[in-house]
Amino acid sequence: MKCYHDDAEFGRISIVLRKGMRNVRFRWKNGRLHASAPVGITAERFIQAVDNCREGIRKAPRREVTFYPGQVIPCFNTTLTITGDPSLHTTFAAGIDPADKKSLYLHLPSNFDFDAHSDVISRIITDLLGRVAHRYLIPLAEAEAQRLGLQPKRFEIGRGMKKLGHCTRSGVIQLSRHLMLMPEPLVRCVVCHELAHLTHFDHSPAFHTLLNQYLGGQEKQLEQQIENFPWPIQR
Repeated sequence: MKCYHDDAEFGRISIVLRKGMRNVRFRWKNGRLHASAPVGITAERFIQAVDNCREGIRKAPRREVTFYPGQVIPCFNTTLTITGDPSLHTTFAAGIDPADKKSLYLHLPSNFDFDAHSDVISRIITDLLGRVAHRYLIPLAEAEAQRLGLQPKRFEIGRGMKKLGHCTRSGVIQLSRHLMLMPEPLVRCVVCHELAHLTHFDHSPAFHTLLNQYLGGQEKQLEQQIENFPWPIQR
């Protein structure tokens, strides 16, 4: 469920209400402030959350997502190239380059308004990554499981935006298609995080000790990089 709040300093704040949340979280997205908040939150409590976080919101990065013809976006073990195609008029083409069977492409009409429709391009890219992610992510995940001597039930590709990975109690590990936009060390960190849940289905000290071992003592550094990752698309 989505609603809005008009703030004198930050303007209109877009709010998504989510089950299971306890606190309000804020982030800038293309110049606008967005919030995730618990279902049932009152207007008074939300305003108080804004006021309590106001200084942090001011300091938070306001990175704009932009696209342009000829742009090359680094992806996990590949790249995505965006081009303007004069042969296209009302549609687009996206997929794996048949020449090298590895790199990705997105062809848009040459008269496409890139500045006005960055949200549309972001959705197209996300859908493309969802179609091809199993070819890139699952082999690495399987190799990590083998390296660590672990046997998850299976790996799957999911659509998660906030949660980049998930491990079920039955041992199924789901990896978000958004991981395709991250470099290998960060992808490996998420994979190892979920693999550690096969042993500890919580975030206890024992879990973090095991995960840090899986990551060669780099858990905190890698988790911080994930937290501050500059996403090249709107999420």
